[in-house]
Amino acid sequence: MAARLTEEGVEAERFEDLAAATRMADIISTCTRSHEPLVLGANLKPGVHLDLVGGYTRDTREADDEAARRALIFVDRRESAFAGVGDILQPIASGAIREADVLGDLYDLVGGRVAGRRSASDITFFKNAGGGHLDLMTAELIVQRLISQNDVSE
Repeated sequence: MAARLTEEGVEAERFEDLAAATRMADIISTCTRSHEPLVLGANLKPGVHLDLVGGYTRDTREADDEAARRALIFVDRRESAFAGVGDILQPIASGAIREADVLGDLYDLVGGRVAGRRSASDITFFKNAGGGHLDLMTAELIVQRLISQNDVSE
């Protein structure tokens, strides 16, 4: 992947040491079916953004309790996150976080009802459980913006 990205003009580097790569990263995006956390909170530098796309069952997980504890947590949709997503349910079950520590969902963020990153040192954690609702949410936002830009009624 790194070689392909480099060929396309994107700066990319391959790492053998996940912990070292995690300590250096500004953005970490995962898309796995891991049952054991790959991203360890102890390795997160201030200001990093976690984008957890895999781990969509109660038993799968991409980030550990410490990552959740240290971060501002957002989800794609509250209903799906609390219905069976290990990256949210497991840290709640262990006591690392509470349900109230999930600060908002994509609707809240896009709609401006909750603030995302509040400072450059904030660690942000976005758990995406996946699904067609994301496409609908994106389409809704685009339509709203087009309507407001063109001052056209619905």
